[in-house]
Amino acid sequence: MDDRTSRWWMESMSHHEAEQAIALGKLLVMLLKPTSVIDLGCGPGIYLTAMQPSVKRVLGVDVTAEAGKSLKPEEYVTADLSKPWTPPFKSDLTLCLEVGQQLPPEHHWQLVRNCASSSDQVFFSSGRPGQGGIEVLGNRQKDEWLEFFGMEGFVAHPLEATISLALEQGSEYSHCGWLQTNSMLLKRAAWSRT
Repeated sequence: MDDRTSRWWMESMSHHEAEQAIALGKLLVMLLKPTSVIDLGCGPGIYLTAMQPSVKRVLGVDVTAEAGKSLKPEEYVTADLSKPWTPPFKSDLTLCLEVGQQLPPEHHWQLVRNCASSSDQVFFSSGRPGQGGIEVLGNRQKDEWLEFFGMEGFVAHPLEATISLALEQGSEYSHCGWLQTNSMLLKRAAWSRT
């Protein structure tokens, strides 16, 4: 994506997803009570800013310098998430929202590994086949993503059903739609490697 397209994309996301970001931020903070959150593929950073000031430490990560504009400079880093990435700290929660479809399928497992190395709790969503979007390189079925996370020792979070119900019932999530159908809350199983 060139700089001009990236700028447009970030502005569009800030406008169209703001209500959803605020609602999701409140929901995740209320249920999970994280004090630190990393957002892999953060775009402008609106999902992180929606969690502040309750969340004391945030870090947005994206591939373009055009991202992270809603965050303080020290709260944003650029990184190619199709490659191994080492987080500067392990967060209470990692977000990764609609990033997978922007990567070629051969890099999907690396994205999952990056999520797994960032936190023991992950709120994840990615485009499913037929969803469409901009610069879509590789949509997957939800169960395929679950299989990747399972290989990294993750299982459905005990609050997965609660979050899914809140997303289905909340009108603030219906504008974009993808969060209601694609998202999953996962946690590292007690028996898995860390």
